[in-house]
Amino acid sequence: GSRGLKWPWGALPGKRSVSITRNRIMEYSYRYLGKLLAVEIEENSVSLSDIDIDDLVSEILDLIREARKCVIFDLKGKKHFNSADLGALIKSEDLLSDNGIDLVLMHPSENIMELLKIVGLMDFIRIIKSEDDLTEC
Repeated sequence: GSRGLKWPWGALPGKRSVSITRNRIMEYSYRYLGKLLAVEIEENSVSLSDIDIDDLVSEILDLIREARKCVIFDLKGKKHFNSADLGALIKSEDLLSDNGIDLVLMHPSENIMELLKIVGLMDFIRIIKSEDDLTEC
């Protein structure tokens, strides 16, 4: 399978697939921390902008346990975002928000933090430095 998104959060790990551009499929792993679902985005993975965001959010909604109000994108393995990745992040946040779910970014690199500051997203997306900062949504 291709490397890609991993969902790093606890008890019931598994694998799913999500559509990417040009009718290709990307396999990703997921897990839970407590009852919260998170996405691990790696530097060597398919670019966030190449993923069908509608399909990704649909998968997230299927994987969220109980009535959680947030999902975490864990960026510890991602050093940079380009403008297309940023657009995909914003679309993900919008679609999740439409479903009453907040997007939380965890472990952003200094480069990603700087980009989020420049484009003014620091006030719109919750950011945590580590799992120690994680609280129930």
